Amino acid sequence: MGGLNVVVFVLDGCCSRNIMEAEAPNISSMAANGAVVSKCTTVYPSLRNPSHASLLTGCYPEKTGIINHLYYDVTEDRMVDISNREHCQADTIIDLLGSRGLNGLSIGGYIDESFSKRVSQGVAGPFSFFNSVFKFLSRNKSMYMFLRKFMVTSYKEFRRNFETGGYNFYFVTFTETDEAGHRYGPGSTKHLEAIKRVDAEIGEALSLASELERETVFIVTSSHGQSVVKEKVNLDFFDFQEIGYSLEETKDYRGAKIIWFKGGKERKAVAVAVSRHVQMWLNDKRDAAKFSKLIKSRKEVDKVFLKEEAENLHFKHWRLGDISFSLSKGYGFNFLPTCEKGEHGGLNSEDMEVPLIFWWKGICKRVIDKAETVDIVPTILGFYGFEERKTQGKNLFST
Repeated sequence: MGGLNVVVFVLDGCCSRNIMEAEAPNISSMAANGAVVSKCTTVYPSLRNPSHASLLTGCYPEKTGIINHLYYDVTEDRMVDISNREHCQADTIIDLLGSRGLNGLSIGGYIDESFSKRVSQGVAGPFSFFNSVFKFLSRNKSMYMFLRKFMVTSYKEFRRNFETGGYNFYFVTFTETDEAGHRYGPGSTKHLEAIKRVDAEIGEALSLASELERETVFIVTSSHGQSVVKEKVNLDFFDFQEIGYSLEETKDYRGAKIIWFKGGKERKAVAVAVSRHVQMWLNDKRDAAKFSKLIKSRKEVDKVFLKEEAENLHFKHWRLGDISFSLSKGYGFNFLPTCEKGEHGGLNSEDMEVPLIFWWKGICKRVIDKAETVDIVPTILGFYGFEERKTQGKNLFST
């Protein structure tokens, strides 16, 4: 049991169709000879942090509490960044394995424990100068994309750790696929080239496991997909004066836009836009229905949820905004650094449907009709012979 390795490769920003279009020989071979899920869906909202938290815990945002990249604490009148592990309210697979004497490493994802990540945090943390520089650069689209790539590690860090055999479980995120999708568009030549480069590294990992005679289960998936941006929406979208709220202030924060509104008589509202997804918090909850009705009337909007309506999609949580909505497929916000030619965060199939492939030496070909990304953790625990009731997904290989 302890000798088994499980490696999860996450190709950020790749829907199932992108993988097929890329003609990636190693991933295609894994799918042809291993277990492949015909339709796998990620969690909503289809954003990096909620998706990664669910991939690592086997739980929906309603349980992880990672409902966005930020949330607004109405009682304390402050914005809270939940982009780190301490805010996740469910045990990760690394925690669950650790309680059973096994260990794991996450590289490049929502939880990044890589060496280069620790170094960058050590440099930036003590010096306000570096923090100020990061804030300044993050407002620039090209520099923002550069910083994202710089702050997370690559396949090389995984290989170094895998060769030494220091861990039982590896969670490795490739952010270059997401970056290429945002910049050039999902399914574009550059996006498919990025997928093919990652595919070559996956092929190298397969060969390495064979050379080392390491019993290894490989899993290929994605946190979310992306869809093409055809039309961009500006800040005028947030004109809510007809229901008595005026836009007062905006702030850029780590790729998100925070927007403050004033409604008179001490009524306030705060919105956070990440990718094509928006959440709003109101200090006067009675105005939620007015906002919902007005936002639903906008042609650019796909779905609008009041907090009580979020339960069906498993993202109702006390941190959740009073109103949540996503722009329709084809739309993106022009004031966000990621919104160039590709975007995500919505409920359309390109954003929500992701690949899920399992492969190990000696596996028999198998097709699984449907699954969700929350099923990955309980399935991995099953490989190690464990059953975990704290997860919300299911073991896809249980009889």
